Amino acid sequence: MKHASMARPPLTTCAAKHAAARAEPSTSPSRLPVPAQSHTACSPTRRDPSDLIASVSKRPLPWPSRLRGLLLVLAWALGPFAARAQVAGFTEHEIKAVYLYNFANFVTWPAAAFEAPRSPIRYCVFGDSPVADSLLDALKGETINGRPLLMQRPAGPGELKGCHVLFIAASRRDRLTETLRALDGSPTLSVSDIEGFSRSGGMVTLRVENARIRPVINTSKLERVGLVASSKLLRLAEVITDR
Repeated sequence: MKHASMARPPLTTCAAKHAAARAEPSTSPSRLPVPAQSHTACSPTRRDPSDLIASVSKRPLPWPSRLRGLLLVLAWALGPFAARAQVAGFTEHEIKAVYLYNFANFVTWPAAAFEAPRSPIRYCVFGDSPVADSLLDALKGETINGRPLLMQRPAGPGELKGCHVLFIAASRRDRLTETLRALDGSPTLSVSDIEGFSRSGGMVTLRVENARIRPVINTSKLERVGLVASSKLLRLAEVITDR
């Protein structure tokens, strides 16, 4: 995939601070020298992810490259400030697609969920949703832990068993009970933007609140089929259980 060339953005991180310090006269009585390694003052976790997302969205990039930039931002954002990452400049379905992509980086499947060490991770979108096109673009040419990423569009609940990450579109709300019954016991990470999904038999709800998307994760449902969510993902999410 071709990426648009970008002008180098102005320095806004530790490098910029140190560059500014070096530009000042060393005899300045109002400034103390910047230490050679100032980890506390320039810790990368002090940067708000919403600033990074905004900076990416302001660049005149073609749509696929915008999504690539967002992938990098959200991967970085899965830390202490992740809950503050806003959906500035990106459509809701682009953000949801990036979350779906990244779930495979922060969820561990049982070994039996794959035929071989290099078997693909299968993403499935069940129902009609613009998330499908965004997810397809995000997955092109990518691998996670050496596994290629594939997307499938199951026609019905009977075709869901081979999915590792399944997004159930709101257009399939009327078949939700049947769909979840078809997944019973399967190590499939079920995700939806249907309200209350993770409290109604599903695993992850992508909930929009105050112009932000925040996952609601039912860890009891993951544990039941041998899925393990990383602590980074759980810090980002609202965690609920069946207990």
